[in-house]
Amino acid sequence: MGAITAYAMSVAIILAVEYIVYKCLLANTTFYRLNRRVLIMCYIVALLAIPMAHILRGLVPAADNGKITAEAAMWMGAVADGTNHDPLLNAVPAVYLAGVVLMAIFTAVSYVRMWLIIRSGSHKFMEGATMVVLDRPVSPFSWDRYIVVSSADAADRLIVDHELCHIRHGHSFDLFFARLFVIFNWFNPVAYLMCRELSAVHEYEVDQDILASGVTAFDYQMLLIKKTVGSRFQSIANSLNHSQLKNRLTMMQKSRSKRGRSLCAVALLPAALLAVSMTDIPAVASTIRNVAAVSYGKVSENPQPEQVPAERKADEPQAQASVAPEKLPQYPGGERELFNAVMSAIRYPEAPYKEGASGLTVISFTVKKDGTIDDIKLMHSSGYGDLDAEAIRAVRESATARWTPGYYNGEPVDCKYVLPIRFALKK
Repeated sequence: MGAITAYAMSVAIILAVEYIVYKCLLANTTFYRLNRRVLIMCYIVALLAIPMAHILRGLVPAADNGKITAEAAMWMGAVADGTNHDPLLNAVPAVYLAGVVLMAIFTAVSYVRMWLIIRSGSHKFMEGATMVVLDRPVSPFSWDRYIVVSSADAADRLIVDHELCHIRHGHSFDLFFARLFVIFNWFNPVAYLMCRELSAVHEYEVDQDILASGVTAFDYQMLLIKKTVGSRFQSIANSLNHSQLKNRLTMMQKSRSKRGRSLCAVALLPAALLAVSMTDIPAVASTIRNVAAVSYGKVSENPQPEQVPAERKADEPQAQASVAPEKLPQYPGGERELFNAVMSAIRYPEAPYKEGASGLTVISFTVKKDGTIDDIKLMHSSGYGDLDAEAIRAVRESATARWTPGYYNGEPVDCKYVLPIRFALKK
Protein backbone atom coordinates (compact mmCIF):
# COMPACT_ATOMS: atom_id res chain seq x y z
CA MET A 1 0.00 0.00 0.00
CA GLY A 2 2.86 2.36 0.76
CA ALA A 3 4.35 1.86 -2.70
CA ILE A 4 1.04 2.72 -4.41
CA THR A 5 0.64 5.84 -2.27
CA ALA A 6 4.19 6.95 -3.05
CA TYR A 7 3.52 6.41 -6.77
CA ALA A 8 0.34 8.51 -6.55
CA MET A 9 2.35 11.30 -4.88
CA SER A 10 4.92 11.24 -7.70
CA VAL A 11 2.16 11.29 -10.33
CA ALA A 12 0.59 14.32 -8.61
CA ILE A 13 3.86 16.28 -8.89
CA ILE A 14 4.28 15.44 -12.58
CA LEU A 15 0.66 16.28 -13.42
CA ALA A 16 0.95 19.64 -11.63
CA VAL A 17 3.99 20.65 -13.69
CA GLU A 18 2.34 19.50 -16.94
CA TYR A 19 -0.84 21.44 -16.12
CA ILE A 20 1.06 24.66 -15.38
CA VAL A 21 2.90 24.42 -18.70
CA TYR A 22 -0.35 23.74 -20.54
CA LYS A 23 -2.14 26.71 -18.94
CA CYS A 24 0.73 29.04 -19.74
CA LEU A 25 1.27 27.98 -23.36
CA LEU A 26 -1.86 26.40 -24.84
CA ALA A 27 -5.00 26.99 -22.77
CA ASN A 28 -5.91 30.27 -24.49
CA THR A 29 -5.32 29.06 -28.05
CA THR A 30 -8.01 27.98 -30.49
CA PHE A 31 -6.41 24.59 -31.20
CA TYR A 32 -9.22 22.76 -29.45
CA ARG A 33 -8.64 19.31 -30.91
CA LEU A 34 -4.91 19.59 -30.26
CA ASN A 35 -5.53 20.83 -26.71
CA ARG A 36 -7.81 17.88 -26.05
CA ARG A 37 -5.09 15.45 -27.16
CA VAL A 38 -2.48 17.33 -25.14
CA LEU A 39 -4.57 17.07 -21.97
CA ILE A 40 -5.00 13.32 -22.46
CA MET A 41 -1.25 13.02 -23.04
CA CYS A 42 -0.63 14.92 -19.79
CA TYR A 43 -2.50 12.17 -17.95
CA ILE A 44 -0.61 9.42 -19.76
CA VAL A 45 2.79 11.05 -19.24
CA ALA A 46 2.07 11.55 -15.54
CA LEU A 47 1.23 7.86 -15.18
CA LEU A 48 4.20 6.53 -17.16
CA ALA A 49 7.00 9.00 -16.38
CA ILE A 50 8.11 7.44 -13.09
CA PRO A 51 8.09 3.79 -14.33
CA MET A 52 9.97 4.85 -17.49
CA ALA A 53 12.52 6.77 -15.42
CA HIS A 54 13.16 3.67 -13.29
CA ILE A 55 13.58 1.53 -16.42
CA LEU A 56 16.04 3.99 -17.97
CA ARG A 57 18.00 4.28 -14.76
CA GLY A 58 18.27 0.52 -14.64
CA LEU A 59 19.68 0.46 -18.18
CA VAL A 60 22.36 3.04 -17.37
CA PRO A 61 25.10 1.66 -15.10
CA ALA A 62 25.59 3.70 -11.94
CA ALA A 63 28.83 5.67 -11.89
CA ASP A 64 31.39 4.39 -9.42
CA ASN A 65 33.00 7.52 -8.03
CA GLY A 66 34.83 5.67 -5.28
CA LYS A 67 32.86 7.46 -2.58
CA ILE A 68 29.53 5.69 -2.27
CA THR A 69 29.06 2.08 -1.30
CA ALA A 70 26.49 -0.09 0.39
CA GLU A 71 27.86 -3.32 1.76
CA ALA A 72 26.12 -6.48 2.85
CA ALA A 73 27.28 -7.30 6.37
CA MET A 74 26.43 -9.74 9.13
CA TRP A 75 24.44 -8.55 12.12
CA MET A 76 25.47 -10.69 15.07
CA GLY A 77 23.58 -11.07 18.32
CA ALA A 78 20.16 -9.77 19.29
CA VAL A 79 18.18 -7.59 16.89
CA ALA A 80 14.92 -5.95 17.84
CA ASP A 81 11.82 -6.04 15.69
CA GLY A 82 10.87 -2.40 15.16
CA THR A 83 10.59 0.51 12.78
CA ASN A 84 11.92 4.00 12.53
CA HIS A 85 9.12 5.61 10.52
CA ASP A 86 7.30 8.75 11.56
CA PRO A 87 3.78 7.80 12.81
CA LEU A 88 2.30 10.45 10.52
CA LEU A 89 3.98 8.91 7.49
CA ASN A 90 2.74 5.49 8.57
CA ALA A 91 -0.82 6.83 8.47
CA VAL A 92 -0.51 8.32 4.96
CA PRO A 93 -1.27 5.11 2.98
CA ALA A 94 -4.34 4.39 5.13
CA VAL A 95 -5.67 7.93 4.61
CA TYR A 96 -4.96 7.68 0.88
CA LEU A 97 -6.83 4.37 0.58
CA ALA A 98 -9.80 5.78 2.51
CA GLY A 99 -9.93 8.76 0.13
CA VAL A 100 -9.82 6.48 -2.92
CA VAL A 101 -12.70 4.42 -1.57
CA LEU A 102 -14.83 7.47 -0.72
CA MET A 103 -14.17 9.11 -4.09
CA ALA A 104 -14.98 5.86 -5.89
CA ILE A 105 -18.28 5.61 -4.02
CA PHE A 106 -19.15 9.25 -4.80
CA THR A 107 -18.38 8.71 -8.48
CA ALA A 108 -20.37 5.48 -8.61
CA VAL A 109 -23.37 7.23 -7.06
CA SER A 110 -23.16 9.98 -9.71
CA TYR A 111 -23.13 7.42 -12.52
CA VAL A 112 -26.05 5.53 -10.97
CA ARG A 113 -28.07 8.77 -10.72
CA MET A 114 -27.34 9.54 -14.37
CA TRP A 115 -28.24 6.03 -15.45
CA LEU A 116 -31.54 6.18 -13.57
CA ILE A 117 -32.37 9.41 -15.40
CA ILE A 118 -31.54 7.76 -18.72
CA ARG A 119 -33.71 4.74 -17.85
CA SER A 120 -36.66 6.91 -16.77
CA GLY A 121 -37.34 8.59 -20.12
CA SER A 122 -38.78 7.44 -23.44
CA HIS A 123 -36.16 6.36 -25.98
CA LYS A 124 -35.92 7.35 -29.61
CA PHE A 125 -33.15 6.17 -31.97
CA MET A 126 -31.65 8.77 -34.30
CA GLU A 127 -28.41 9.25 -36.25
CA GLY A 128 -26.46 6.59 -34.41
CA ALA A 129 -27.57 7.79 -30.97
CA THR A 130 -30.49 7.30 -28.58
CA MET A 131 -32.51 10.33 -27.55
CA VAL A 132 -33.97 10.06 -24.05
CA VAL A 133 -36.94 12.39 -23.60
CA LEU A 134 -38.06 13.26 -20.06
CA ASP A 135 -41.44 14.72 -19.07
CA ARG A 136 -39.77 16.97 -16.46
CA PRO A 137 -37.35 19.90 -16.96
CA VAL A 138 -33.72 18.84 -17.35
CA SER A 139 -30.67 20.51 -18.77
CA PRO A 140 -29.66 18.69 -21.97
CA PHE A 141 -26.62 16.41 -21.64
CA SER A 142 -25.04 13.46 -23.40
CA TRP A 143 -23.19 10.34 -22.29
CA ASP A 144 -21.88 7.51 -24.43
CA ARG A 145 -24.57 7.14 -27.15
CA TYR A 146 -27.38 8.79 -25.16
CA ILE A 147 -28.80 12.30 -25.48
CA VAL A 148 -31.00 13.38 -22.57
CA VAL A 149 -33.44 16.26 -23.13
CA SER A 150 -36.78 17.45 -21.78
CA SER A 151 -39.89 17.16 -23.91
CA ALA A 152 -39.73 20.93 -24.46
CA ASP A 153 -36.20 20.68 -25.95
CA ALA A 154 -36.65 17.50 -27.98
CA ALA A 155 -37.74 19.43 -31.07
CA ASP A 156 -34.90 21.99 -30.88
CA ARG A 157 -32.50 20.84 -33.60
CA LEU A 158 -29.67 23.07 -32.38
CA ILE A 159 -29.65 21.38 -28.97
CA VAL A 160 -29.70 17.93 -30.53
CA ASP A 161 -26.87 18.82 -32.93
CA HIS A 162 -24.79 20.11 -30.03
CA GLU A 163 -25.08 16.81 -28.14
CA LEU A 164 -24.56 14.76 -31.29
CA CYS A 165 -21.21 16.53 -31.75
CA HIS A 166 -20.15 15.41 -28.28
CA ILE A 167 -21.10 11.82 -29.16
CA ARG A 168 -19.28 11.86 -32.51
CA HIS A 169 -16.09 13.10 -30.84
CA GLY A 170 -16.30 10.47 -28.07
CA HIS A 171 -16.01 13.07 -25.32
CA SER A 172 -17.66 10.89 -22.69
CA PHE A 173 -14.73 8.46 -22.79
CA ASP A 174 -12.31 11.31 -22.05
CA LEU A 175 -14.37 12.31 -19.03
CA PHE A 176 -14.57 8.74 -17.78
CA PHE A 177 -10.78 8.44 -17.93
CA ALA A 178 -10.36 11.82 -16.22
CA ARG A 179 -12.76 10.76 -13.48
CA LEU A 180 -10.82 7.55 -12.85
CA PHE A 181 -7.72 9.71 -12.52
CA VAL A 182 -9.48 11.90 -9.95
CA ILE A 183 -10.27 8.78 -7.91
CA PHE A 184 -6.63 7.69 -8.01
CA ASN A 185 -5.28 11.21 -7.36
CA TRP A 186 -8.12 12.55 -5.19
CA PHE A 187 -5.78 14.55 -2.92
CA ASN A 188 -4.34 16.50 -5.85
CA PRO A 189 -6.20 19.76 -6.69
CA VAL A 190 -4.71 19.69 -10.18
CA ALA A 191 -6.59 16.45 -10.96
CA TYR A 192 -9.88 18.34 -10.53
CA LEU A 193 -8.60 21.35 -12.50
CA MET A 194 -7.53 19.05 -15.34
CA CYS A 195 -10.96 17.43 -15.43
CA ARG A 196 -12.59 20.85 -15.58
CA GLU A 197 -10.16 21.97 -18.29
CA LEU A 198 -10.93 18.89 -20.37
CA SER A 199 -14.67 19.55 -20.08
CA ALA A 200 -14.11 23.14 -21.23
CA VAL A 201 -12.07 22.04 -24.25
CA HIS A 202 -14.88 19.63 -25.20
CA GLU A 203 -17.34 22.51 -25.20
CA TYR A 204 -15.00 24.78 -27.19
CA GLU A 205 -14.57 22.02 -29.78
CA VAL A 206 -18.33 21.50 -30.15
CA ASP A 207 -19.01 25.26 -30.21
CA GLN A 208 -16.54 25.57 -33.07
CA ASP A 209 -18.27 22.77 -35.01
CA ILE A 210 -21.73 24.28 -34.52
CA LEU A 211 -20.64 27.70 -35.71
CA ALA A 212 -18.84 26.15 -38.70
CA SER A 213 -22.11 24.46 -39.72
CA GLY A 214 -23.64 27.87 -40.50
CA VAL A 215 -25.44 28.69 -37.24
CA THR A 216 -25.09 32.39 -36.35
CA ALA A 217 -23.07 33.17 -33.26
CA PHE A 218 -25.89 35.32 -31.83
CA ASP A 219 -28.52 32.55 -32.03
CA TYR A 220 -26.18 29.98 -30.55
CA GLN A 221 -25.03 32.23 -27.73
CA MET A 222 -28.62 33.06 -26.81
CA LEU A 223 -29.39 29.35 -26.60
CA LEU A 224 -26.44 28.81 -24.23
CA ILE A 225 -27.55 31.69 -22.03
CA LYS A 226 -31.09 30.32 -21.79
CA LYS A 227 -29.79 26.87 -20.82
CA THR A 228 -27.50 27.94 -17.97
CA VAL A 229 -29.87 26.62 -15.29
CA GLY A 230 -30.81 23.12 -14.23
CA SER A 231 -29.12 20.03 -12.80
CA ARG A 232 -25.73 19.20 -14.33
CA PHE A 233 -23.47 16.18 -14.67
CA GLN A 234 -20.52 18.06 -16.18
CA SER A 235 -17.97 16.15 -14.12
CA ILE A 236 -19.00 12.84 -15.70
CA ALA A 237 -21.07 13.85 -18.75
CA ASN A 238 -21.16 16.56 -21.41
CA SER A 239 -23.78 19.15 -20.48
CA LEU A 240 -25.05 22.01 -22.64
CA ASN A 241 -25.22 24.34 -19.62
CA HIS A 242 -21.54 24.00 -18.80
CA SER A 243 -20.69 26.41 -15.99
CA GLN A 244 -17.81 28.15 -17.85
CA LEU A 245 -20.25 30.05 -20.06
CA LYS A 246 -18.32 33.32 -20.00
CA ASN A 247 -15.19 31.61 -21.24
CA ARG A 248 -17.13 29.88 -24.01
CA LEU A 249 -18.62 33.12 -25.25
CA THR A 250 -15.17 34.71 -25.19
CA MET A 251 -13.55 31.87 -27.12
CA MET A 252 -16.24 32.07 -29.81
CA GLN A 253 -15.19 35.66 -30.51
CA LYS A 254 -11.47 34.93 -30.35
CA SER A 255 -9.39 35.12 -33.51
CA ARG A 256 -7.75 31.90 -34.65
CA SER A 257 -4.36 31.34 -33.06
CA LYS A 258 -1.29 31.30 -35.28
CA ARG A 259 -0.30 27.78 -36.29
CA GLY A 260 3.18 28.27 -34.84
CA ARG A 261 1.67 28.33 -31.34
CA SER A 262 0.80 24.66 -31.72
CA LEU A 263 4.51 23.85 -31.44
CA CYS A 264 4.26 24.82 -27.77
CA ALA A 265 2.89 21.32 -27.19
CA VAL A 266 6.47 20.05 -27.55
CA ALA A 267 7.31 21.86 -24.29
CA LEU A 268 5.39 19.19 -22.38
CA LEU A 269 8.26 16.72 -22.83
CA PRO A 270 10.92 18.82 -21.04
CA ALA A 271 8.23 19.71 -18.50
CA ALA A 272 7.82 16.00 -17.74
CA LEU A 273 11.59 15.60 -17.37
CA LEU A 274 11.63 18.59 -15.01
CA ALA A 275 8.81 17.08 -12.97
CA VAL A 276 10.61 13.74 -12.67
CA SER A 277 13.75 15.52 -11.51
CA MET A 278 11.68 17.31 -8.87
CA THR A 279 10.88 13.96 -7.31
CA ASP A 280 14.63 13.57 -6.74
CA ILE A 281 14.87 16.71 -4.60
CA PRO A 282 16.17 15.40 -1.25
CA ALA A 283 13.20 16.48 0.88
CA VAL A 284 10.68 15.21 -1.68
CA ALA A 285 12.54 11.99 -2.42
CA SER A 286 12.96 11.25 1.28
CA THR A 287 9.24 11.67 1.96
CA ILE A 288 8.24 9.53 -1.03
CA ARG A 289 10.69 6.77 -0.09
CA ASN A 290 9.55 6.73 3.52
CA VAL A 291 5.91 6.46 2.46
CA ALA A 292 6.81 3.71 -0.02
CA ALA A 293 8.48 1.75 2.78
CA VAL A 294 5.33 1.72 4.94
CA SER A 295 3.84 -1.75 5.16
CA TYR A 296 0.79 -3.02 7.00
CA GLY A 297 1.96 -6.61 6.88
CA LYS A 298 1.72 -9.22 9.57
CA VAL A 299 3.08 -8.33 12.98
CA SER A 300 5.37 -10.79 14.67
CA GLU A 301 3.65 -12.87 17.28
CA ASN A 302 6.85 -12.91 19.36
CA PRO A 303 7.70 -9.39 20.55
CA GLN A 304 11.01 -10.52 22.05
CA PRO A 305 14.27 -9.83 20.17
CA GLU A 306 15.30 -12.66 17.92
CA GLN A 307 18.70 -14.26 18.50
CA VAL A 308 20.93 -14.94 15.54
CA PRO A 309 23.30 -17.83 16.21
CA ALA A 310 26.81 -16.43 16.72
CA GLU A 311 28.48 -19.47 15.25
CA ARG A 312 27.35 -18.55 11.76
CA LYS A 313 30.07 -17.14 9.52
CA ALA A 314 30.30 -13.35 9.54
CA ASP A 315 29.78 -12.99 5.79
CA GLU A 316 26.51 -14.95 5.66
CA PRO A 317 22.87 -13.89 6.14
CA GLN A 318 20.67 -15.73 8.60
CA ALA A 319 17.60 -17.90 8.08
CA GLN A 320 15.26 -18.68 10.97
CA ALA A 321 12.14 -20.80 11.40
CA SER A 322 9.92 -21.89 14.25
CA VAL A 323 11.80 -25.19 14.00
CA ALA A 324 15.39 -25.64 12.83
CA PRO A 325 15.16 -26.37 9.10
CA GLU A 326 17.23 -29.20 7.70
CA LYS A 327 17.86 -27.14 4.58
CA LEU A 328 17.93 -23.32 4.54
CA PRO A 329 16.09 -21.34 1.88
CA GLN A 330 18.30 -20.25 -0.99
CA TYR A 331 18.15 -17.40 -3.48
CA PRO A 332 18.72 -18.43 -7.14
CA GLY A 333 22.49 -18.55 -7.58
CA GLY A 334 23.20 -18.45 -3.86
CA GLU A 335 23.84 -15.79 -1.24
CA ARG A 336 26.39 -13.93 -3.34
CA GLU A 337 23.84 -13.45 -6.11
CA LEU A 338 21.37 -12.18 -3.51
CA PHE A 339 23.93 -9.66 -2.26
CA ASN A 340 24.75 -8.58 -5.82
CA ALA A 341 21.05 -8.13 -6.68
CA VAL A 342 20.38 -6.03 -3.57
CA MET A 343 23.53 -3.95 -3.97
CA SER A 344 22.72 -3.25 -7.63
CA ALA A 345 19.29 -1.97 -6.65
CA ILE A 346 20.49 0.33 -3.87
CA ARG A 347 20.89 4.05 -4.53
CA TYR A 348 22.55 5.84 -1.64
CA PRO A 349 19.97 8.47 -0.53
CA GLU A 350 21.12 12.01 -1.29
CA ALA A 351 20.40 13.58 2.10
CA PRO A 352 22.40 11.01 4.17
CA TYR A 353 25.18 11.16 1.58
CA LYS A 354 25.49 14.91 1.97
CA GLU A 355 25.48 14.54 5.75
CA GLY A 356 28.08 11.77 5.63
CA ALA A 357 25.64 9.43 7.37
CA SER A 358 26.26 5.68 7.53
CA GLY A 359 24.92 2.77 9.49
CA LEU A 360 23.73 -0.80 9.55
CA THR A 361 20.16 -1.64 8.57
CA VAL A 362 18.80 -5.13 9.12
CA ILE A 363 15.86 -6.25 7.00
CA SER A 364 13.84 -9.38 7.61
CA PHE A 365 11.41 -11.18 5.35
CA THR A 366 9.75 -14.57 5.17
CA VAL A 367 10.62 -17.08 2.46
CA LYS A 368 7.33 -18.91 1.96
CA LYS A 369 6.87 -22.58 1.20
CA ASP A 370 6.22 -21.75 -2.46
CA GLY A 371 9.49 -19.79 -2.77
CA THR A 372 7.94 -16.32 -2.71
CA ILE A 373 8.89 -13.69 -0.14
CA ASP A 374 6.53 -11.86 2.18
CA ASP A 375 6.43 -9.69 5.30
CA ILE A 376 9.42 -7.48 4.42
CA LYS A 377 10.13 -5.23 7.38
CA LEU A 378 12.78 -3.41 9.35
CA MET A 379 14.37 -5.36 12.21
CA HIS A 380 17.16 -2.97 13.13
CA SER A 381 17.40 0.69 12.20
CA SER A 382 20.57 2.41 11.06
CA GLY A 383 19.31 5.53 12.82
CA TYR A 384 18.48 7.22 9.52
CA GLY A 385 14.99 6.84 8.07
CA ASP A 386 16.19 7.44 4.50
CA LEU A 387 18.74 4.61 4.70
CA ASP A 388 16.18 2.23 6.22
CA ALA A 389 13.59 3.10 3.56
CA GLU A 390 16.13 2.60 0.76
CA ALA A 391 17.16 -0.80 2.15
CA ILE A 392 13.52 -1.94 2.29
CA ARG A 393 12.88 -0.65 -1.23
CA ALA A 394 15.98 -2.38 -2.61
CA VAL A 395 15.08 -5.72 -1.02
CA ARG A 396 11.48 -5.47 -2.21
CA GLU A 397 12.66 -4.70 -5.74
CA SER A 398 15.51 -7.19 -6.09
CA ALA A 399 14.78 -10.25 -3.94
CA THR A 400 11.52 -11.27 -5.63
CA ALA A 401 12.91 -14.13 -7.74
CA ARG A 402 11.55 -17.57 -6.89
CA TRP A 403 13.56 -18.97 -3.97
CA THR A 404 14.25 -22.57 -3.07
CA PRO A 405 12.33 -22.84 0.22
CA GLY A 406 13.66 -24.20 3.48
CA TYR A 407 12.88 -27.85 4.31
CA TYR A 408 12.08 -29.69 7.55
CA ASN A 409 11.39 -33.43 7.64
CA GLY A 410 11.40 -33.40 3.87
CA GLU A 411 8.60 -30.79 3.70
CA PRO A 412 8.96 -27.12 2.69
CA VAL A 413 8.46 -24.69 5.58
CA ASP A 414 8.22 -20.91 5.99
CA CYS A 415 11.55 -19.43 7.10
CA LYS A 416 12.39 -15.94 8.25
CA TYR A 417 15.44 -14.53 6.45
CA VAL A 418 17.55 -11.78 8.02
CA LEU A 419 19.54 -9.63 5.60
CA PRO A 420 21.85 -6.95 7.05
CA ILE A 421 22.92 -4.06 4.81
CA ARG A 422 25.67 -1.70 5.83
CA PHE A 423 25.67 1.81 4.35
CA ALA A 424 29.13 3.38 4.39
CA LEU A 425 31.01 6.18 2.66
CA LYS A 426 34.48 5.37 1.44
CA LYS A 427 37.16 7.78 2.58
